[in-house]
Amino acid sequence: MVALGVFGVTLVLILWRPLGLPIGTSALLGAGAALVLGVVTVGD
Repeated sequence: MVALGVFGVTLVLILWRPLGLPIGTSALLGAGAALVLGVVTVGD
């Protein structure tokens, strides 16, 4: 469930682009959140 939540928030940020946030930054934030929450590991 956590993975779906991270994916959903990342997707919203990529599509919405608040304050002109670049797509890469949104994706990086989503990847960082997944790493911090333990959804993925550095080896993945």
